[in-house]
Amino acid sequence: MKGAFTSADHSTPGLLRAAENGTVFFDEVGEFSFKMQAKLLRTIQEHAVRPLGSVKSVNVDIRILSDTNRDLGSDVAKGRFREDLYYRLSGVTLIVPLLRERVDDIPLLARHFMERLVKEGFSSRMVSDDALAVLCRYAWPGNVRELENVIRHAMAFGTGDTITPEDLPDVINEEGERPAEALSVASVPPEPVLMVDHEVQAIRNALVKTFGSRRKAARLLGISEAFLYRRIKKYYILD
Repeated sequence: MKGAFTSADHSTPGLLRAAENGTVFFDEVGEFSFKMQAKLLRTIQEHAVRPLGSVKSVNVDIRILSDTNRDLGSDVAKGRFREDLYYRLSGVTLIVPLLRERVDDIPLLARHFMERLVKEGFSSRMVSDDALAVLCRYAWPGNVRELENVIRHAMAFGTGDTITPEDLPDVINEEGERPAEALSVASVPPEPVLMVDHEVQAIRNALVKTFGSRRKAARLLGISEAFLYRRIKKYYILD
C-alpha cells in the first residue's frame, strides 16, 4: 500500500492479486522458510491476501501449482516442512521421472535447448548422432537443468556446425562413453530364470516391509517412486 514504507509512493496489486482468475506457480516450494510456508498456508485457507501496510484482507481467486525435488513427506516427518501445508498442496500430485528414466526425451530436450539458445544469439548448429549417444548414456544426476547447461556449454565452446562428443564437458564423455560391462558366461545360471520374477518379488517384499508405503519401498529399493509405480502397474502388483 502507498506509505507502507519510505519509498512506497503508490499502491501496487502484488503478484498474487495480479494473478486473479489465473495460476500462480511456486518453484521449489520445499525450500520455503517456515515464515513463508505460514503465509502461503494462510492464503490458501482464506483465499485472501493482506497487502503490506493494510489492515484489510483482499480476496483472491487463484490456482496454485508448486514443484519440488525434495521428498516433502520425509521433510514433514523430520519437522522441516509444515504438515498442514503439505496436505494442502498435495491434493493432485504428479511425479516426473528422472531424466535417466526417460532417455527418449533427451534428443528432444537437447534440440529444444539448442533452438532456444539460437534465439538468444548463439549460432545455429546440429547435434551429431555420436554426441546424442553419449548424452543418452550419461546418468544425469542434475536432470533436465544439467542437460540444459551441457547444451549451453557445447553451443558456446564448439567450433563446427555440428556438436560432437568432443564439444561436451569431460565428465559427460567419461561416463557417457564408458562401455557396458559384458556378462560373464560363468555368471549365466544353468537353468533359465525370469528376471521379472525376481523384480516382482523384490517389489512385493519391499512393500511388505514398508507396510504398503510406495515412497518408503522405492527408497528401500533404491529407485524413484515414479519408476516403482510404473512397475506396480505393469506387473499388476497389489500392494
